Amino acid sequence: MKNSLRILTSIEGKVSLRGFFYLIFHLCFTLSLLLSLSCAKKQVDITIYNDFRLEDVISEHKKINSIEALLSIEFDRGDNIMSGDAFINIGQDTLDMRLYYLGFLAGEVKEENSIIKSNPKLDPYRLTILVDGLKNSFMWWKSNDFIIEEREDFYVLKDINKIIFINKQTLLPIKQTISIINGEELNILYDEPVRYVPEDEEKNKVTLGEPNSLFPFWYNSRLTITYKNYLVKIRIKSYSIF
Repeated sequence: MKNSLRILTSIEGKVSLRGFFYLIFHLCFTLSLLLSLSCAKKQVDITIYNDFRLEDVISEHKKINSIEALLSIEFDRGDNIMSGDAFINIGQDTLDMRLYYLGFLAGEVKEENSIIKSNPKLDPYRLTILVDGLKNSFMWWKSNDFIIEEREDFYVLKDINKIIFINKQTLLPIKQTISIINGEELNILYDEPVRYVPEDEEKNKVTLGEPNSLFPFWYNSRLTITYKNYLVKIRIKSYSIF
């Protein structure tokens, strides 16, 4: 009888001990899960121009004369990948770009009055991406005859050679398709909206629709451009409007 009680007590102790460790493990796991959820990056819905109509936003942006930006660029042609930095100045009808590799000037591209020059000479596909792609990416609002269609989650802007999808919540572009000669298409994807805060407010003084100003406003800091067999990824490192 004593032996039976001793065995039973031992078994109960093991069960109790096992339950205790299980409880501790469960509590630690739950605590770890709660901490990870609380520390996880939260997706915050951005409402930028909630007091404006899309037509107002387009009209205000058309007051911008030029944009300067510093970019990191990655060209992927399938068989090789090239990366570097670029400084661009985009005007209403001009583009001035300097390309850098490892900090050294590697090339220049200029457009003025629809005349494009590059040094060294680049193939036409890269020039299309660098000129048409970047100009339309940054100054997406440039058109005199947009037709606006409203869908459930976005607006569609159309003119004679491009279609732009605008997020209804942010009133920023999410995708653009540009028709090139011979029926070819250049596609632009936008991501990661960033609020524009000028380093020098006097130098970058732009009055957009005072007193209900859009200044400072938001822009997409990441672009992906596809054309032919090229895939170009762009990250905007600095941005100024004039």
